[in-house]
Amino acid sequence: MLARTKGRLGEKAGRVNFIHADVTTTEFSPGRYDAVVTCFLLDCFNPAQTRSLISRVVSGLQPGALWLWADFVLPDHGPARWRAQIWLAGLYTFFHWQTGLRNRTLPPSEALLAGAGLVPLASVTRQWGLLRTSVYRLTAI
Repeated sequence: MLARTKGRLGEKAGRVNFIHADVTTTEFSPGRYDAVVTCFLLDCFNPAQTRSLISRVVSGLQPGALWLWADFVLPDHGPARWRAQIWLAGLYTFFHWQTGLRNRTLPPSEALLAGAGLVPLASVTRQWGLLRTSVYRLTAI
């Protein structure tokens, strides 16, 4: 995935610091990064692990840094929620079977991001509320 992204960026790839590492153990240099992207990552962890990961990543961000977050969400009610529950049950079952993923429910990622001093700037929700992409800005450390 990193190679494909570098290829798509072309000459601009030199302006991006790509890190291939275990996110559960990597230490982020304080105040080094001006942006972070997590696509379908935080849903792999339980709430305590997600809180810890967000805290560690935030420690590596510069004030005003951006965080692009994309992940699954559970709509509040109605048919959209029922549909999402079916999809999420299937996805978690599949990834548990294929990868040994232990987490089986969505953590409250958006609340945890907000609690870490990140403010949403823009958001797009798709697939009847199952998928959301948001851009956050770090306002406080």
